Amino acid sequence: MTKEIKTTFSNGEPYYPSAPIHRLTEKFNIRKSMRKPNLILIDGVSSSGKTTLGVHLMDAINKSNGFPPVDLSKDTLQIGTGTHDFISKLTKCADAGYPCIMFDEAGEYNKRGWNSMLNRVMDSILDTFRAYNIIIVMILHDFSELPKHVWTTRIVNLLIHLKERKSCYGRAYFYKQKRMYWVIKFKKDSVFPEDAYNKEHFNVKILFRNLSQERSDQLNVLSTAHKRNKLQNSEVKLKGLITYEEIHEKTGRSISWIKTQVSKLKINPEHMYKKKKYYNPNIVDRMNYMVKRKT
Repeated sequence: MTKEIKTTFSNGEPYYPSAPIHRLTEKFNIRKSMRKPNLILIDGVSSSGKTTLGVHLMDAINKSNGFPPVDLSKDTLQIGTGTHDFISKLTKCADAGYPCIMFDEAGEYNKRGWNSMLNRVMDSILDTFRAYNIIIVMILHDFSELPKHVWTTRIVNLLIHLKERKSCYGRAYFYKQKRMYWVIKFKKDSVFPEDAYNKEHFNVKILFRNLSQERSDQLNVLSTAHKRNKLQNSEVKLKGLITYEEIHEKTGRSISWIKTQVSKLKINPEHMYKKKKYYNPNIVDRMNYMVKRKT
């Protein structure tokens, strides 16, 4: 006999108590109306329910702004899984009038890759995202791994840290801005990083339920698709293959020019995945040679 999955508490909400979420929603809506930056971080170990809580929070923000619950289909605009997907959806989401967007798998944007083109684009977005007038919910494993740029601009308003899930609910601890900085300090000094969250007292604690089975399955499809793409990209990177975009970054030539030269030289891709072409890195030398011939 299958055990029924509880999706709400006695208050009829997927979180308990509900007051902190309602206060948070009201606060961020006010900040949004004043065009102030709204960036919420949710971190925690794997399978602690980070994305689930992010969806609950965004559902509450959507509802308070007259929107339906977050669409979890593959066509969703409100969930960007990984940096590329988030960047591509941010403007579309804002243009559609949605009040919030989730940046899931945000650990790709980290201080280890501080000088990458992708990180520089993300830095630029976070510098200017007030112009989008949208609330960003960022999901990652360890918030202290974010680049220094995020902290120097002080655009993060709240950290929600998740402990390991219990059998039928998750546990979330809220840290406001000043307490976040103390957690970062304690992380540097701790042998076991998780202890840092215990050394600085949280502001609020809530419990939360899982999504309905239908929505949970939809979310799993979104997450699985991204993980498969990451594995595929890792395989390509191990082979050292590069895309048109990376050739553009290394040569400074337009993608249309590169495609024209590739066609003229009859250079075949070494690998194709989802209609995307990957080339041997020596193509950069050939492109640079074509540039010198024309100058």
